[in-house]
Amino acid sequence: MTDRLTREQIEGLVEGATPGPWQRNGSHIYGPDPDRLLICQAMDYPARSDNLIAAAPTLAATALALMDERDSERDAAARRVKSLSEQVQTIADHHDEVAAKLKASEAENERLREALSQTDQYQDFIHLWGTSALTGGRPS
Repeated sequence: MTDRLTREQIEGLVEGATPGPWQRNGSHIYGPDPDRLLICQAMDYPARSDNLIAAAPTLAATALALMDERDSERDAAARRVKSLSEQVQTIADHHDEVAAKLKASEAENERLREALSQTDQYQDFIHLWGTSALTGGRPS
């Protein structure tokens, strides 16, 4: 694989080149106005290097646009990662508070269960007392 050109290298090449789009006519590559500017002549005609040469300005512009999209997506991903990190930190900051409230809720739940258990015992006693009172003290 060949080395990749950096953004700065591509911009430098485009900056010093004849503006596109370039046109091909046989082995000749012309600038935007074929009547005024011959860029080059491909000597390997018809091997088709002329098509690649003619596409050079468009390829460079496409490469720069793709780099811009990549950078934009990279920035958006970095913002999402930062947001998620902040959310995780918020959760971590409140963990102890939530754990303490959960422990208090569990203790209150246990106290209420105990109270309910005692209430059930009283209810059974009242039921038995009521039954014996109705039957004249005889079990039913």
